[in-house]
Amino acid sequence: MALFLLLPFVVMFLPYDWLARAANKTIFFALSDRHEADYAYLLAHRPEFADAYVGGVVVQLAVLVAGVVVHSYFAITSRDIVFVEDRKGAYFCWASIAIVVFAFSAFSFSRLTDFGLSTDVSWFADNPEARRRLTPVATNSSAFLMTGLFLAAEAAFVPAGVVQTLIIFALGRRVSFNDIKGDYVNAKQ
Repeated sequence: MALFLLLPFVVMFLPYDWLARAANKTIFFALSDRHEADYAYLLAHRPEFADAYVGGVVVQLAVLVAGVVVHSYFAITSRDIVFVEDRKGAYFCWASIAIVVFAFSAFSFSRLTDFGLSTDVSWFADNPEARRRLTPVATNSSAFLMTGLFLAAEAAFVPAGVVQTLIIFALGRRVSFNDIKGDYVNAKQ
């Protein structure tokens, strides 16, 4: 899974014309309320990067979704899935935390700028009076660092965790915690 979280950053090294071919504005604008402001700012200030930015974010999303699918496939086809019945609460806790992180990440990614939680201001816009230093993001390939970090949590890590927890619930071999603890103690001897 860690490899798939690093793959989206490869777009930083791809030529802009390749990324522009992957520009799908429907998907791009659906990802975030703030993306319209990002695209408008880039068209006005750096038009040669505008479509490359759109395509880069779409490619990053596609790579992360593919990573979640591959990870889920390997989790489902694993030969030894174990569900520890005595620790059901831990599974529910993990899934709940993952869902909360997903919701927070989605909200933050869609609105967070140096101007606060705004959908009208781009990450690329300058705000010299800002206290935070999230923006201005450079209008070049380094912008994919920021989008990759948000997308990794929103589109990969948390959904993969929720899917894996559901797979453990549905397909896991039922064991008790004492059975696992006993195996561990015997293995140490």
